Amino acid sequence: MEKLHVEECIGFDQRLLQGMLDYMPDLNEISLGDGQEETVELDAAMATLLSGSRKGWKVVRLWSEFGTTTIDALSKHSSTLMLLDIWKCDGTLSRHLGQVLSFCGNLHTLLFTDDVIQDPSFCAEIDYKAFIDLDPKTEAPKSWECEGSLKELKVYITGIPSPDLEEGDNVEEAYPGEGREIRGRVYDRLARFTNLETLWLGDFAHENGRGIGSLKMSLEIGLGKLSGLKKLKEVSVLGLGSIGVEEVQWMVANWPKLCIVDGTLENEATAWLEKNTDIACP
Repeated sequence: MEKLHVEECIGFDQRLLQGMLDYMPDLNEISLGDGQEETVELDAAMATLLSGSRKGWKVVRLWSEFGTTTIDALSKHSSTLMLLDIWKCDGTLSRHLGQVLSFCGNLHTLLFTDDVIQDPSFCAEIDYKAFIDLDPKTEAPKSWECEGSLKELKVYITGIPSPDLEEGDNVEEAYPGEGREIRGRVYDRLARFTNLETLWLGDFAHENGRGIGSLKMSLEIGLGKLSGLKKLKEVSVLGLGSIGVEEVQWMVANWPKLCIVDGTLENEATAWLEKNTDIACP
């Protein structure tokens, strides 16, 4: 057995753990949880089951809320992790995301799946502070070992002050220009993933562009910082506002392998892509 899915973790975690260690030496993929509410017992049970791999987990899917005990257990598998799928990125993980990712030198897929329908085509939210993960001494993003290995990233980044949003939830700026500065920091983090092939920064739940602090995909905000992502094939920016012709022209010029742009494009941008490229616009 190589894969294990445990919906109800509480109650028999110790017995299952022993069975995993005794009789399942080849386990390398585990899915934990079914969406039930967070409890102290659930956090402890999930952490216990994460201890049940002899060689280290390659694939971990956490489909229930969890706490620091689970994060500590997950961190022990950083060196073997190749795919990490988080059901909901709450405040606990937001505070410790860097702790997990800093040592994931083999991680190629990082997903934040929707907290209701649990479908990886929909992204759950993560606060921008956790994603940027600034070093307080240098004011630059901390180094994550997965920066060179990550190929697929699906995440919806929230909490960015957006005074220009006319409707929906919003976060006020502490000072003029704060939102623009934060978006630039997010792009600084994204620019480090030089082997990315798939980048999703929005989701269908926010397709009207009225999420909490939309990142926005524009040259004015900082798109130009991503010129080094030469392996990028698919970009999805649903919910991040419309993309103009200047942006799609820049993408074509800087991302030679690009074949899909999914999101709201201005009519002129769509027309330019259809006339000059074979890039699909779902």
